[in-house]
Amino acid sequence: MQNTVLDERSISAITLLAEGKVSAERTYNGHHLVESSSTEGACYLVTAHSCTCPDAKYRHTTCKHQIAIRIAAVLAGAAIENEERAF
Repeated sequence: MQNTVLDERSISAITLLAEGKVSAERTYNGHHLVESSSTEGACYLVTAHSCTCPDAKYRHTTCKHQIAIRIAAVLAGAAIENEERAF
């Protein structure tokens, strides 16, 4: 695999966020629901370090769903900082 700043999984994660497929609210013991990009109506339970998708389960890798959750957390933190600075 080529070591680039934005690899294929990262780009897919950004796409999931842009398409609104990542739930903002946590459910089921701190997990987020993330819609599958390949199976209509399917969702995965995701945290920053685990996912129920086949990529994470069988390849034992950080999947695009986990990356999306991590990016969403950074963006949420930045939004909170901006709100606090506004006051």
